[in-house]
Amino acid sequence: MNQEKKCKVISINQLKGGVGKTTTAVNLAYALWKCHKKTVLLIDNDKQGNLSKAFGAYSPSDKYTTATLLRNEPGVFASNAGCVQMTSYSGLDIVTANLDLLKANMEIMLDMSKAQHNRLKKSLFPNNDNNMNYY
Repeated sequence: MNQEKKCKVISINQLKGGVGKTTTAVNLAYALWKCHKKTVLLIDNDKQGNLSKAFGAYSPSDKYTTATLLRNEPGVFASNAGCVQMTSYSGLDIVTANLDLLKANMEIMLDMSKAQHNRLKKSLFPNNDNNMNYY
């Protein structure tokens, strides 16, 4: 019997700044990759893009970012939109963020036609199956 591997989601949230969210994400992803041989997809959800900067993937002009996924444009998913970028660590990939996320967040707050709480999930798992090759 061949069971498909389900991806696990770990979210690091805190409204207060300066509490170590980015540092925790970097170190947790590295530990999962290095010590446990897991493939990890990091999603930078901060308009400052510090997680992206930590992996050398930040670009203020990048058009395919977390903001792209949050906008839920028809047919645009993480798997086909060019949002997932490789890092210098084989097995650690990232969806970057930049100041475009600020604009996307405002658009999302004003858009009452779509649910806000599951936009990212719909872009990552378009068939609601959460089958990705990531831990």
